[in-house]
Amino acid sequence: MRISIKALAMAALAAVACNSVDPDYTYFNTVTLENETGTVTGIVTAVDGTGLGGVTVTLREGQSTKTASDGSFSFTGVSRGTFNATAEAEGYSSGSATISIEDTKDFNHPLNFRLVNNANKLEVKAGDEGSFSTEAASQSASVAVSAKIPSDALPSGTSLVITPKYSFQSASKAENLACTLVELEISRSDGQSSSLGAESVITLAIAESVAEGMVFYYGGRQLSEGTDYTIDGSKVSFNIKELGTLTGSLGVSVETSTSSDSMTIVDPAEVDNQYGQNVLIISEVVCKYKTGAEVTSREGSDEAIQSMLENLFFNLCNTSGMKEIDAACSCEITVPVSYYAWISGSQSNEKYTLSYGGATVRGVQYGTASVSVAFSGRHHSGGSSE
Repeated sequence: MRISIKALAMAALAAVACNSVDPDYTYFNTVTLENETGTVTGIVTAVDGTGLGGVTVTLREGQSTKTASDGSFSFTGVSRGTFNATAEAEGYSSGSATISIEDTKDFNHPLNFRLVNNANKLEVKAGDEGSFSTEAASQSASVAVSAKIPSDALPSGTSLVITPKYSFQSASKAENLACTLVELEISRSDGQSSSLGAESVITLAIAESVAEGMVFYYGGRQLSEGTDYTIDGSKVSFNIKELGTLTGSLGVSVETSTSSDSMTIVDPAEVDNQYGQNVLIISEVVCKYKTGAEVTSREGSDEAIQSMLENLFFNLCNTSGMKEIDAACSCEITVPVSYYAWISGSQSNEKYTLSYGGATVRGVQYGTASVSVAFSGRHHSGGSSE
């Protein structure tokens, strides 16, 4: 989350009667809040939401860290600039993201990754058949894929390879979004691009309530039911001979909005220097906030559609997990003599509502958090009870 630092003057009461005790305004100073560097915090998960420990996250050359067992990580002392960050782990595809820190007073930027398991694919030899399931936020949202390859479809010792691809899209406004539910790259193990010697059957197990509304493409061409594929209950079958990419998408209503929600300040929430003798300087503020995304409610009676919408929500957020964080935010709050300061926080979050077929899933992606300082002063001449 990105913590932006700003000072808000609620009431500078010291100015009301200052001229009677302090006519030259010697002691009239306001509370200030500054920060020189930023912090980047996030979480790395698998597609199913499991936090991945030991992942190498690189913010820029020479600045890397390993994720904790729950997938969380952070970078401190980050100066302004644009960074092409990466996340790498053995057995997973690498993740990449670009973040920009334009003002060091905006610190704690969100940076989340969702990594795909490279081993999750299917290889079937000629004359054989096999199956596997795609990754998803929940098991009920995954798609079971099976393939049956005739003996004359490929040369001996060659396999048909089916590799799932994952489209982590984004939505910035209310719209009917063509969300990709399944994307399969179909190739040969020998690397050849020539067509198969005979048609092979690829079957997808998708809930009938979902499949009936899907649009399928192969090699960029929209397919026609009955001609290019058939639907039998929860089974969608394709006869293929050419290599290419099979994609299935669904038009889902997506609404987004931004809200500002209260954030807990753990320490210090208040600073009292009304009768102090010296300026007080606070070097850090401990905040409690959230990073990542989570589903907040599900409506409707169709469990399959709900699971599908939930998975699409996490695709839109490019993360499958949420973590509560207690973070010490480095900053410098200066509270002069005669002032009382209140430290508060809020978090700007993106709210999502996804609807299809009478089902609705709502979720929140946690974003920018801000710390503010409100203060009041009293007419004071350097520490007296006045």
